[in-house]
Amino acid sequence: MNLLILSDLHLEFSPLQIDVQRADVIILAGDIHVGTQAIPWIDEQFPGLPVIYVLGNHEFYRGEYYGVLQALREAASSRPNLHLLERQSVRIDDVTFFGTTLWTDFALNGDDPSSRAQAHRDVGRGLSDFGGLISIEEQWPQRLFTTQDSERLHIEARTWLAHELAQESETKKVVITHHLPSALSVASRFQGDWLSPGFASRLDDLVGQADLWIHGHTHDSFDYQIGDCRVLCNPRGYKLPGRLPENTHFDPMFMISM
Repeated sequence: MNLLILSDLHLEFSPLQIDVQRADVIILAGDIHVGTQAIPWIDEQFPGLPVIYVLGNHEFYRGEYYGVLQALREAASSRPNLHLLERQSVRIDDVTFFGTTLWTDFALNGDDPSSRAQAHRDVGRGLSDFGGLISIEEQWPQRLFTTQDSERLHIEARTWLAHELAQESETKKVVITHHLPSALSVASRFQGDWLSPGFASRLDDLVGQADLWIHGHTHDSFDYQIGDCRVLCNPRGYKLPGRLPENTHFDPMFMISM
């Protein structure tokens, strides 16, 4: 089974054409386009191919969290080849794919209460996710998405993943998240940065229970091992017309065989 792995395409900035000749399954690890706007692109690029789509933070921009999630689920429900996973899994042949955005626990730079509180303050001030671009709660008046919402969603996702990975013993296990599952996925120039707790959590023990973990969110490519699990990230990053992509190591035909 050949997996074509892509993330952080940010099609709101620049289009992209994909060559899928040898691909069996398409993995989209978030930040593909805002809201539901990735759906027509998926239809055009991957007709008939299984597509596993996990949402990034940018999918929710200028929208209400649960409303965006529901709209994308409805779009996926009418497309048999499209599997939109949020704390859900799908089995294809002898591989089970587990998907969730993940968010973060704000403990990357320290798990003590003081460090976590500081991370909440820093990330809340510094990342656009918490600057008014996402609202939450379907009832009116809606309120803005907060770091506390992110941590709550992370805990729910982590608890679900731990249970599901422990239960699955018959197939290979592939986890797809948007946010980073390990400090090893933080680029050296961002190690210790005050905003990095909004990108990554230390889930190395959980990572070791999977065979493959695919993520996005950072705009740096990664390929490394934690125990028997391979961790991969192949993001394009922002690309303005006429310019190279932010991540010059991005490979639009990056495939691995399971």
